[in-house]
Amino acid sequence: MATKVLVLENTEGIIELLTFSLSSDYDVISALNHDEALSAIARDNPPLVIFDIKDMDGIEFLCKIKKQSPQTEVITLADLNLKDLAVTSLKYEASDFILKPVTGESLEIVLERALKNLAMKKRLSPATGDVFPTVVDVERLSAVKQVIDALSSNDESTGQSHILSIHTKKGVILKTSSEHKRIFGNMEGRKSWDMFTRSTLTPEECPAARVFKTGTPCTLETDLPLKNGNVLRARIFTAPLINQNDQTDLVIENITLIS
Repeated sequence: MATKVLVLENTEGIIELLTFSLSSDYDVISALNHDEALSAIARDNPPLVIFDIKDMDGIEFLCKIKKQSPQTEVITLADLNLKDLAVTSLKYEASDFILKPVTGESLEIVLERALKNLAMKKRLSPATGDVFPTVVDVERLSAVKQVIDALSSNDESTGQSHILSIHTKKGVILKTSSEHKRIFGNMEGRKSWDMFTRSTLTPEECPAARVFKTGTPCTLETDLPLKNGNVLRARIFTAPLINQNDQTDLVIENITLIS
């Protein structure tokens, strides 16, 4: 049985990243505002809550969560310029915080900590009857992410670097290989089109958008901005990842730099 996670986030792109990052291992519940989130906590009793803390109203909301459900592990998100507020959330019993941009790695780290805290609470309070389900076996999305990680780990031994990324249907970069990060910076959580802002492509013409529209692979050459500020010609191959319902819900993109 998957662990329930309530995600409260109204910033476009973040909710998409969180949902896709968590959906294979967790039962993700989304809420659009504080009142909706508190109702979901009362109804579904999720042991984990993630929300964007933007001001002191977020601290007040955190206090309401802990008052309503003291056992709930709460993870706050914050922009880099709001780091002090994120730290303050720890004083009000948040379990942890993540500074934006949110990455798959940072999300996995704080969730692992939260699960350990939940397991500890369960051991310390066996008489409460609270049951916190463990993470389910890795499924399709996690398998795809593991393929990217495996390819990245083989780069050093094979001498071949894989510049790979996974994109969601709403145009969000979900996961990138280590070589992708080295060359372009950390693009996880960014829009798919952000890779092509210096090309002549429109957002609807970027490779990921094309594949989702046609359902077929595409190859193109264009200029891409590197992390160091330079621009280099690249060949991009993008292909659909088909789910069990024969639908394209993710695409994988491989970039070859042309010297």
